[in-house]
Amino acid sequence: MSKEVWIGLVNLMPNAGNEDLKGAKGAYVNILAFAESVEDYKNVVKFAAYEHDYTIQEIKDVELFDVRSKNFEIDDDLINLSKKVAETRKTHFGEFFIYEAED
Repeated sequence: MSKEVWIGLVNLMPNAGNEDLKGAKGAYVNILAFAESVEDYKNVVKFAAYEHDYTIQEIKDVELFDVRSKNFEIDDDLINLSKKVAETRKTHFGEFFIYEAED
């Protein structure tokens, strides 16, 4: 099986000491990765989250980027990220949509 660009929606929470989200509880982010399968994608994403000091709460809507782009309108930033992933074979995070702690 050959590797291709995959995309998924990932719910991340920063680990203690990680101030990337400026005190927010967590964030949803599309993560694009070069992988062979859904399971391979999840493993690659888990490692990338670990490297950036996040804990994954959930990974959902994982599919090939080509499939996603045929079925949905994709913004230019994600299209450009997909090209970068294809060229570099590295995992890239899209825009972070942060959420605050519940009171």
